Amino acid sequence: MQRIALTMMVALLATIPLWTNKIYYRDDLYRILDGDRSTWLSNGRPGTWLLQSLISFGDTVSDISPLNLLLGLLALSIAAVFFTERLRIPLAGFWSFLPPLFVILNPFLTQGMLYTYDSLTILLSFAGAMLASMVNRAKPFQEIVYTALILLLIQTLYQPGLNVYIACVALLVVSRLVNDQSSWKWLCGKIVALGIAILAYKLAMNYLLPVKIDWYSMKHSKLLSLNSDSLQVLINTIKAFSDLFLSAYPRGMMVFIGLPMLIMFSGLIVMVRNLKQQQKLTLSAVLMLFSAGLIVIIAIPGLSLALATPLFAPRMLGACSITFLFCFYVAVYSLPAIRSWLAGLSAILLFYHLVVMLVTFNTVVNDQRYQMEVMNQIKITLSAPAAQSIDSLAFIGQLNDAPEVQTNIRNFPIIEHIRMKMLGESEPWIWLALIKHVGLRLKAVKATDEMRVIIPRHYLAQGPDFDAFQDGQTMVIDFRKSGGQINKP
Repeated sequence: MQRIALTMMVALLATIPLWTNKIYYRDDLYRILDGDRSTWLSNGRPGTWLLQSLISFGDTVSDISPLNLLLGLLALSIAAVFFTERLRIPLAGFWSFLPPLFVILNPFLTQGMLYTYDSLTILLSFAGAMLASMVNRAKPFQEIVYTALILLLIQTLYQPGLNVYIACVALLVVSRLVNDQSSWKWLCGKIVALGIAILAYKLAMNYLLPVKIDWYSMKHSKLLSLNSDSLQVLINTIKAFSDLFLSAYPRGMMVFIGLPMLIMFSGLIVMVRNLKQQQKLTLSAVLMLFSAGLIVIIAIPGLSLALATPLFAPRMLGACSITFLFCFYVAVYSLPAIRSWLAGLSAILLFYHLVVMLVTFNTVVNDQRYQMEVMNQIKITLSAPAAQSIDSLAFIGQLNDAPEVQTNIRNFPIIEHIRMKMLGESEPWIWLALIKHVGLRLKAVKATDEMRVIIPRHYLAQGPDFDAFQDGQTMVIDFRKSGGQINKP
């Protein structure tokens, strides 16, 4: 209970900017204004649909933040403590509170935590994945069935939870070897359970779901074909995920990746030597140890490697929590003489992750506050007498960031991947959500090529953030002068 309480306290510290401010992530802003939860079904996530129905006590969702986030953090904290207790890491004193923090303090979890609704289901999926890896029954058949059922539930909440499961299984394999427990039979059961769960989920989504899977989910769930082009797709996927992962460790912070990996592979070699000295060394054990080290790295992008068009988003990389925990576990067991030093160095890594999370959350808060201020300026412009005939809005270009936001993104490039900019040339449903949020009854339309080249005789508004002019019954908001990056839809 003490470990759970401390882990939850650290989780609350890392997310202070979220539960003390109002965050409008793009998907959530639309749901908050519309109350629509049907998209979770068409996304192939009936578990999320059902969970949000139960929490909202109705057919439409209500804004109950930060309840979703707090419940998700509690679930993840409990699972982190139970999982790390199963590992029996030999640490004494206050260092024994350290292992669960590897799960909570993960820069890539920040994107999932930003969602008003999905923060619960994403974190619950990751928590369930850890618990699924720990299912241990005397009868192998029962263990496979229970594990497969939990994994099936996880997929109905958030499918990338399977990546966390794979990483946890890799870590538990090493733990079982260290503690002289049978490994191959146990591992085969976990692999079979994973295969059954994936197959059952695919069949259920295709034949039992009451709605048709939407184009977005279909696009990002297509398997990689076995042909000559597949290798290049796989290479591009690995490169994209690598660039995304490295964005959290700019410049000198690369030491937080290089050093744990070096210690991990060195530790695995030491483990092999120790097994040899204890006359327990077998070819099977060597293969299992080094395969686990490789798998726990591959698990970071996880099953996305098997997809033709994977989604490259930070929330997909939740498994890297277990990767860092794996490195720490191997280091502690292979180098017992310097456990306290290793724990101290790991505490520095975790503190860096805490800083990245706080900076990211604060950046998103400041970014959205600035965007809402600009949206209110647009509303004021629409109140002018000359704008009374306007019935729609169109955006050109992208609003530039506020100065403090630009500074944070330069220092921590991962923030650019995590946040979702709203004021600019993006999907029309985002414009509509923003327009509705400030209380306007207008349509959202895409800017035409003609609008981009118009030199208006009269501007409805001119300022450092945007120019506004009228084209027929549409008010065009031109952000190009603000200096932001211009992306055509």
